[in-house]
Amino acid sequence: MAQPTFDEDKGQWAKQAAIVVLTDTTGGAVTDAVDDTTASVKDDIASLAAKINELRTALINAGILATD
Repeated sequence: MAQPTFDEDKGQWAKQAAIVVLTDTTGGAVTDAVDDTTASVKDDIASLAAKINELRTALINAGILATD
């Protein structure tokens, strides 16, 4: 992974490479909890994928991350 670079001309950090959206094919339910039971592994993975996608969107909206 490339290290971030500072754009001296613009006086700001250069946008970082795009991160693709995760596709959830687990069939699990998205929740705000990740627990330690094996019965809920699909739900946990679905929840983590949803949170990662939220973070990705926030970074794009803040102008920190490129979209492509």
